[in-house]
Amino acid sequence: MERINKMDCFRTRWIGAGGLAAWLGSALFLTVALAPPGFAQDRDVVGPPDRARTAPEPSSQAVPTADADSGLAELNVNPPLRNVRLVNAVIAAVDAFPITLYDVVEFEQGRAVLLPPEDRRDRETLVETMVRGHMFQAEFQEKGIVADDPDVDLYVESVLRQSGSSREELEEALAEVGLSWDDYYERMREEVQRLALINREIRTRVNVSPEEIERYWKEHDEFELPARVVLSDIFIPIGRGGTTMDYQAARRVADKAYEMAKDDGFNAAAKAYSRGPTAEDGGRLGEFAAGSMAPEFEEAVKDLKEGQFSTPFIVGNAYHIVRLDERLTGGRVPLEKIRDQVREQLYAQQLDERFRRWVEEDLVERHHVVIQLDEVERIERDPSSNGA
Repeated sequence: MERINKMDCFRTRWIGAGGLAAWLGSALFLTVALAPPGFAQDRDVVGPPDRARTAPEPSSQAVPTADADSGLAELNVNPPLRNVRLVNAVIAAVDAFPITLYDVVEFEQGRAVLLPPEDRRDRETLVETMVRGHMFQAEFQEKGIVADDPDVDLYVESVLRQSGSSREELEEALAEVGLSWDDYYERMREEVQRLALINREIRTRVNVSPEEIERYWKEHDEFELPARVVLSDIFIPIGRGGTTMDYQAARRVADKAYEMAKDDGFNAAAKAYSRGPTAEDGGRLGEFAAGSMAPEFEEAVKDLKEGQFSTPFIVGNAYHIVRLDERLTGGRVPLEKIRDQVREQLYAQQLDERFRRWVEEDLVERHHVVIQLDEVERIERDPSSNGA
């Protein structure tokens, strides 16, 4: 749909395995702020004004319901409820703060549009996402993490710059999905808070030791290199007609280049006669693994010593004169050359794993979470089970 496509640059995604390191290093990574605005203050919650503000403990007690005039008519519930009284049913709670069906439906029809499809595929996924949002909000409040307007402005500017969009384009896209600039701005404020929280709780606890780097280097074949050669080339194309005269003309140029290479040096001949893209750089081609080149090249360089060059030979529709710049023996890449690369790779892996455990274990252990969506759905299917 067109209106969804316009939001692609600004759609947000929950952090998952493999994504945390990129998120911490990129302002493009946005996670939708799922808890309602003003959670930390004493506020009126979304929905009918008189609903309970405390959640039931997990038990066999019936799920609380609301009267039929609860205001559900303002929302288009899909699938429709058989029992409209369930609109105010508390289906989840975080630290005794309730999340009702009304909240979930409203979120589903509003801010959830910023989520990718897999993160809003069903109601259960949305409830889990909202619970995580509430836990983050509680952490912000407990640790005194705030985000001032200048920090939020910088974050939003970086998002717009990296997405190649303007504020006007974003506001237009937001309006088409029923969201305002202020709504988006406050969500980004919570992103800045979330980034500060993750840096504080996770980054400082991840460390890659020298022993881990060396062990990874020894155990992975990706650092084992074959024998290689470094080559430069004088490239002399044969005329497009491919006639005998074209071949003869190209050969005469190749012979002149060869003589000049002997007299004035290979680099000078390359600059004067080569039509290759690296002619000005002395015809440097780069590094090639043994056995990876065309047979003609393999044959031309096999007996050369470093600094020597071949006589002219044909490959395809061109004459070549190739110089062997260096022979590199095979073996493992020296650790010192790739130490930083390995450290960054291991750090990213450990960061992702530590974040996963922090969200799924540490964060959950610090908060009292109740999810009873199944119970609500059971009553919705069979109202008599709750005495309705």
